[in-house]
Amino acid sequence: MRLINLLFLATGISIAAAHPEDKSHNHCEKWCVASFGPLSVGCIALASKGKGPCYECGPAATQPLSKLLCNKNCVPIGNQHCGGCGITCGNGKSCLGGRCVCPAGSAICSGTCKNLRSDNENCGACGTACGKGKICFGGKCICPPGQIDCSGSCQILWNDENNCGACGASCGSGKACHGGRCVCPGGSTSCSGTCKNLRKDSENCGGCGKACSNGNICDDGRCVCPAGSVNCSGACKNLKSDNLNCGACGKACGNGQTCVDGVCACPSGSTGCSGNCKNLQTDIANCGTCGKACAPGQTCQNGQCECPPGSTLCSGTCKNLLNDNNNCGTCGVVCGDGRTCQNGKCECPPGTTLCAGACRSLQIDNSHCGACGIICPSPKICQDGQCMWTVVRWWPSLPGRPMCMYTIWWSM
Repeated sequence: MRLINLLFLATGISIAAAHPEDKSHNHCEKWCVASFGPLSVGCIALASKGKGPCYECGPAATQPLSKLLCNKNCVPIGNQHCGGCGITCGNGKSCLGGRCVCPAGSAICSGTCKNLRSDNENCGACGTACGKGKICFGGKCICPPGQIDCSGSCQILWNDENNCGACGASCGSGKACHGGRCVCPGGSTSCSGTCKNLRKDSENCGGCGKACSNGNICDDGRCVCPAGSVNCSGACKNLKSDNLNCGACGKACGNGQTCVDGVCACPSGSTGCSGNCKNLQTDIANCGTCGKACAPGQTCQNGQCECPPGSTLCSGTCKNLLNDNNNCGTCGVVCGDGRTCQNGKCECPPGTTLCAGACRSLQIDNSHCGACGIICPSPKICQDGQCMWTVVRWWPSLPGRPMCMYTIWWSM
């Protein structure tokens, strides 16, 4: 009796070829002991009945083997155990003859099996991608059925508004592509190449080019005034708020008035005076009541005519009693004889003195020389507050020059 055992303990795989002359199945017993150790009793018992691991993946198994012994279990040879325990076939590969290979008609692209005849990212060759809606068919990038290649992009010529019926044929101005023709949508009409709704378009109301004007809108193909407005001389006006047509066509509101609910009214804080809105609190022509005017210089404060601070009403006019020559200190007090009002008092100008009711210069006044009432007898004159004699002399001149005059003053 001969027995040939092939043991691959390092990989956990034990494969033995059954010898045709071994009739007692000793080869299974030895294989079970080598493969399962202390747990070989069950393997041996099953082998004695012509079944168990020895007949599935051991030396008694039908050749070629369809299973492998991996971790004391018989597992099918396939993509999870290809050519050895745990050797898996991924990225589209399959196990064939104990090797991981790509299926027929595919190639390895970046470590993954790709069908170069139908893969959109690897069409005809690795890395050749089909873009812009194209698909890979027979290894070439083509447009799907019913679409046409337009400048490298697939388009449906039956309903594409930019390629309607032919590449580059664009439907503009609201038109749509239907059956390969550019048409206006239902309820609209082409006016100068643009789709318009003749029932609602104010520029094409009832017909192309028929425009509604003066505030009219298009309603059911007719130009009419919008709700809440009335036709006044051909223009739509809101009689509730139009200042020129308040409550009725042509009824205009006065200065400052506004139309409120069809009535001309002054804004809050003002009153209508002779058709104009006035603020009775501040209007100098209508202070406190319509027609009550304030005197010149007065202002209207809270409905009362008042003079500005520092002035007083004198005979209907605001006057400053501190410097008014006709109302000095008190209304009606007049500063005469050259005097001016200074701080409410009539005062002579600097350098003059009040003498006999008039301002006099005591330095040169012959009737009041040096003091009120001192008269300089003729031919004396007042000079520097003194009565003095005066002599006029002429100094001979040089040839060609005028004579010089000089005056001599003296007192005695």
